[in-house]
Amino acid sequence: MKTPKTVSKPMIRMMTSSHISIFIIVPLLIGRLSVEWTPESGAYGVPANAQRREAGMRFAGQGDVSSAAGAEGRTQPLRRFQTIAILLKERTMNGRKWIAIPLILIGASALAWESGELEVCHAQPGGDCSDMFLARIDLRGADLSNASLARSNLASASFQNADLDGADLSHADLRSSNFAGASMNATVLQEANLTAATMRDADLRRADLEDVIMSGANLRGADLTGAKLLGADLAMTKFEHANLQYADLRSANLAGATLSQANLRGATLTGANLTNADLRGADTSLANFLGAETRGCRGCP
Repeated sequence: MKTPKTVSKPMIRMMTSSHISIFIIVPLLIGRLSVEWTPESGAYGVPANAQRREAGMRFAGQGDVSSAAGAEGRTQPLRRFQTIAILLKERTMNGRKWIAIPLILIGASALAWESGELEVCHAQPGGDCSDMFLARIDLRGADLSNASLARSNLASASFQNADLDGADLSHADLRSSNFAGASMNATVLQEANLTAATMRDADLRRADLEDVIMSGANLRGADLTGAKLLGADLAMTKFEHANLQYADLRSANLAGATLSQANLRGATLTGANLTNADLRGADTSLANFLGAETRGCRGCP
């Protein structure tokens, strides 16, 4: 008859604390360090300082929130934290590797400390999504009127046909984002980076684009009536058939820009750089080109 194997008290204490780690600490990590969308509130959650990581996340559009009946809330933990949880589980299930538990917990705690608290983005009219990492977010057709997305990373985001009237996107990273057909009446985009963005047929009447970086962007057919583009970098930007009536383009850089067939009636281009720009077929009646650089410009008056 074999004698039962005894377990020392220190080992029992270690096993107990380890099981507590599995059932308490890990769920807290997964719950706290996840990207979550709650359909009841129409909110997105993103870990603070997420700009330091490339999460590769895809969010559901705000249109799903407005018809959330029958929709299911989704939670996508970041992969690195999933890996920690799985590794911790594997280690604790193997009685011969208890020594790894403290090291794993220390690493998990360090990652939790780095990520900070969960921030919430209310992707809805008047919502606050400022200072957040929302790259590649899908908000096609969303109603974000008067919402704040200031200083957020929205690179390669999708805003086709979205309502952004009165929204604040100042200082935001909007490189390669798509605003085709979006309504952006009186939207604030001061000092935003819209390099290579698509804004075809967008409604930008009275929008504030002062000091914006928009080189290589596509605004074909966009309506910029009364828009403020003072000091904007619009080099190589496409404005074919765009409406720029009474737009303020003072000191704007339009070098190499295409404005053929555009409506520039009453626009102010004093001190603008139109080097090698193309204005053939554009309506420049009542426009002010005083002090503008027009060397190599085709169709300039």
